[in-house]
Amino acid sequence: MKSGVKYRWLALIVAGTLFFWQPCQAQDPAAMERVGDHGTIDWVGQKVIAKGIGAPPQKYYGKPQARPLALRAAITDARRNLLEVIKGVHIDSITQVYNYMVRDDTIVSRVQGIIRDSSVDDKQYMSDGTVEVVVSMPLTGPLGEALINIASQPPGPAAGVLPSQEVDARIRGLEDRVKALEDKLAGIKQINYQQEEMILLFKRFVETWMDYTASRPMMIQAGYASEDKLANLNKKFDDQEARLAALASRLDKMAGRLSQLESAAQPVPPIAAAKAKTEVIYSGLVIDARDTGFRPCLKPEIFAKGELLYPGDYIDMQKVVRKGYVRYYRQIGRAQQSERVGKLPYTINAKGTWKGKRSLEVDDKAYSTLKPIMDVPDAFLATGKVVIVF
Repeated sequence: MKSGVKYRWLALIVAGTLFFWQPCQAQDPAAMERVGDHGTIDWVGQKVIAKGIGAPPQKYYGKPQARPLALRAAITDARRNLLEVIKGVHIDSITQVYNYMVRDDTIVSRVQGIIRDSSVDDKQYMSDGTVEVVVSMPLTGPLGEALINIASQPPGPAAGVLPSQEVDARIRGLEDRVKALEDKLAGIKQINYQQEEMILLFKRFVETWMDYTASRPMMIQAGYASEDKLANLNKKFDDQEARLAALASRLDKMAGRLSQLESAAQPVPPIAAAKAKTEVIYSGLVIDARDTGFRPCLKPEIFAKGELLYPGDYIDMQKVVRKGYVRYYRQIGRAQQSERVGKLPYTINAKGTWKGKRSLEVDDKAYSTLKPIMDVPDAFLATGKVVIVF
């Protein structure tokens, strides 16, 4: 009898240990990145978390409406904190979401609209009438899609830059990308849809701005400006119109160059044909970055020999938008068994971080394996089948 009781107690202890062990696995402190006093980013659980506190208006204390009003205030506070947590999410080793939000109010509005659907994971009613709630939002789904779309574009210029200067700076960047595309394609009949869309977008911007400046001449009444000042302002206005006209011309030339690339009918060069025939035996990539000091971000970059291996222009953005650039794990075994990397993942050790704590460097052996795969359509790099253990 005593023996049976002893075994029952042992079974209860084991069950209790397993019960408490599971939450610890899900809430590994090392996987949680604190963002000020606002909340945390759970990189393994792929979500952002924030807490909020609310109190009812004083006139409702002790009345039936007190709790619902306090709960509503707590949720509002928690979602306000959740927005601050999202601002603290690193896009890459240099840039945070905050850098984009301070330049574009539409991004803030978009994210605020998304987090209205954040879930209330926990709520506690305090004896003093206040309520504490915990809210969370997945880094996948609508929020992930918004952040990935942000990550796929460079941050805009700082506030205060003249429109013409903004367009000019972006055109220089586009021209560099077109030149790189020309070198890469070498006559292959192929076009990057996103690059063409970006050029058309800026072309529409220039045309709209020119229409705006033409329809709204500067109105300066007599007596408020001298003739010299008025002449100077008119000259600046004329210079601006000329500058924008030049920018529009450059955009037309760029669009023409892209059209030439698109209509090119030359045969595929031998090198490109060889790449297309590259046999890919692996189903995914697992990078062991433990003990390197690596910290997660939305778009970690993988380098070898000083060259960016992942992510690159070859990536399928539609698939990345759905599931993100990478998935993070804390245990190598779980990473290798992840559905994301399939049944035969290629596992490598990171040499260390690269130009910051949120990018990685791999060795020459990994380079020789990954380099030929970069331009293979539907291979694991192109489809974002990459996980990192940190």
